[in-house]
Amino acid sequence: INYKDSPVRVVPLQYSNIIKWLTNAKNGLPAYVIVDARTQEAELMEVKGGMKYSTADHFNDNVIRHVRFNYPTYLLDTPTFEIDEEGHPYWIFAKLDMTIGLFGGRDVTGAIICDSVTGECNEYSIEEIRTKADLQWIDRIYSAELLNEQYNFFGRYQGGFWNSIFSQKNTYSTTEDYSYLAMNDDVYMYTGVTSLTNDESITGFILINQRTKEAVFQKIAGTTESGAQTSAQGIVSDKGWQATFPILLNL
Repeated sequence: INYKDSPVRVVPLQYSNIIKWLTNAKNGLPAYVIVDARTQEAELMEVKGGMKYSTADHFNDNVIRHVRFNYPTYLLDTPTFEIDEEGHPYWIFAKLDMTIGLFGGRDVTGAIICDSVTGECNEYSIEEIRTKADLQWIDRIYSAELLNEQYNFFGRYQGGFWNSIFSQKNTYSTTEDYSYLAMNDDVYMYTGVTSLTNDESITGFILINQRTKEAVFQKIAGTTESGAQTSAQGIVSDKGWQATFPILLNL
């Protein structure tokens, strides 16, 4: 997530087994860990009152079951753990809707925000999340998998169904992997874009805001990310190093 204009990773502590949960659940999980993605510095952040709802809890204290009981008819995505600008922890559930028939065209219509300390749940529409100032701390409503799926539908079918099968003119898809960029107090999914008929090079790359779904496409020709990784590893092959997923920098 983007926390106080810095890219960080946050993760709650969890109980090592159900016995530990039975003896400590009334106090809740005492803290979460925050890791600076630039410096690798880690800090243990204590939570006043303890986190009594998490994916590591059991029975009705499990946050997925807790939210499901409150919204039994909703279709919900996998929850993400986030903190606001004061460091208070929440669980974010994207509310999904099938826009094509019963099973197709997944999209996000809103979100359920669950306080991990009190269990209080609030529902917001996607427009509220995009525009309300007090919700700007939320970074991840749209999962990277969903954004990839939607862009691939757009890239494949923008010329029609038959075009996607036969001529495949002006058809595109994302490359095989993705990463994240933190910019302007938001988190963006980054991935290359390649033609369906040629997967050895990119035609450009996309940045998609995971809170608003605003997308930016930059047209640029070059190698795919996997090709760049192979090239990088070739330079240091004597050391046996493995390349991470690359990010294209615009200087």
